[in-house]
Amino acid sequence: MICFDDVIAIGLIKSFTAAGLQVPEHLSVVGFDDIELTTFPLSSVSIPTYDGGKALARKLFDRIFGKEAGSYEHMTLQEKLIVRSSVKPIYPQ
Repeated sequence: MICFDDVIAIGLIKSFTAAGLQVPEHLSVVGFDDIELTTFPLSSVSIPTYDGGKALARKLFDRIFGKEAGSYEHMTLQEKLIVRSSVKPIYPQ
C-alpha cells in the first residue's frame, strides 16, 4: 500500500495489526514525507522540503524586489525512497 503521508500509513499499519495481519509479511506499506517515527520503521518517500522552501523564498523575494518580472518556471524537487522494514523485498537477497 502506498499512502498519502506517513501518518495515514501508521494508521493503516495499526488497523491491519488489530485485524491480525502483519507488516510486511502480509502487506507492504510505504508512506510519504519521511517524518521521524520512533514506533515503527516505516518505508517512506522523502522530499527535500527545506531546500524547496529556500528556493521558493528566494523566488518570492526576487519577485517582490523586482529582480524577476512575472516569469514562471517549473521546479522539481528530487525525492528519495527510504526503504525500511515495512516493505518486504520481492526478490530476497
